[in-house]
Amino acid sequence: MTYPVFSSLVRFAGVFTALLMFVTSQQAVAGNTVNILHEGYDRYPSVGATVTLVCGGDVVMVKNQTLITDALSELGLAPNAVTHVFLSHHHPDHTMNVGLFPQAKVIDAHSIYDGDHWGGHRGDGYEISEGMTLWSTPGHTAEDITLIVETDEGVYAMTHLWWHSGLTPVIDPVAEDQATLEETRSRVLATVDWIIPGHGGLVANPEKAD
Repeated sequence: MTYPVFSSLVRFAGVFTALLMFVTSQQAVAGNTVNILHEGYDRYPSVGATVTLVCGGDVVMVKNQTLITDALSELGLAPNAVTHVFLSHHHPDHTMNVGLFPQAKVIDAHSIYDGDHWGGHRGDGYEISEGMTLWSTPGHTAEDITLIVETDEGVYAMTHLWWHSGLTPVIDPVAEDQATLEETRSRVLATVDWIIPGHGGLVANPEKAD
């Protein structure tokens, strides 16, 4: 079995929520699982990205790479078992640890990188594996994307539309386009059950709360 990683895959410390590690398989959607390997934070000037393992992931910034590799080891996985790395966007805190996964294809908003091969994909709506879909979610940057994963526990979004587990900041201080950010947030909130932000842990969608 192979696996993907997300860091909706941690900032200025290794890899960010923009980094997801995918370990994909041929399982049905009901077999998809989502596990946070490293919960990100933003305590400037110290920042770390959230790293999430999706079994069927962006490799992000963390304080020490062993925070990723040790968490994988506890699940019985080696870095070369990761088949895909998902980059939510191209800020360095979300891309620094891509090289940890030598067998992985790297996916960003427009392309799939496999060794020395630079290929494309169709962007919004591109299905990496059954129940794992990329959404174009610009705002923080123009190339931001979100990984949507369907599981038995509900639908997850690994995203940088929000930074923290409190779904803050409401106004992104470095957003390239706050108005577009609001639009794409609305799209996610209308659909998913769980959100894993770029620098925080799992949060239930407040618009679906009882």
